[in-house]
Amino acid sequence: MYIDQLWEEEKEKRIDQRQMLALLLQQILLFLNRNCLKSEHVGHHNAGPVWINQVLDYIELNLENELELNNLAKIAAVSPAHFSRVFKKLIGMNVTEYITTKRIIMAKNLLQEQKENIALIAEQCGFNSMPHFYRTFKRLTSVTPAAYRSSFAK
Repeated sequence: MYIDQLWEEEKEKRIDQRQMLALLLQQILLFLNRNCLKSEHVGHHNAGPVWINQVLDYIELNLENELELNNLAKIAAVSPAHFSRVFKKLIGMNVTEYITTKRIIMAKNLLQEQKENIALIAEQCGFNSMPHFYRTFKRLTSVTPAAYRSSFAK
């Protein structure tokens, strides 16, 4: 499915193509991470130190909450600099990118599955500001949340 989406996006040659291709690649990485690296952890991670798995599980279960680097490093019992370095090396993106990507994927799922108000969905996904949610969603998906939802209302 993701490969087909990549192919379609490549054929369309839109102005925002790079952003969409980057999002699709992030989705592929997350899909592979969740489904191909099975373990007993919520996030299905088994590479790297134990604290990475614990933090990934914590992020997965707390996307609606404030997730700051210092707090995540404290949960891992490592320094923020070490945390950032190891996280980027093992996950392939920095902590902020990872959390944002996870939140947008969660928002996309909720927009498809629920009829809740978009502001409520944004809040459930950890976005405290509607303008920030709209900008981030559009930057990563090339459409607004409302347009994304309406594309599934057929």
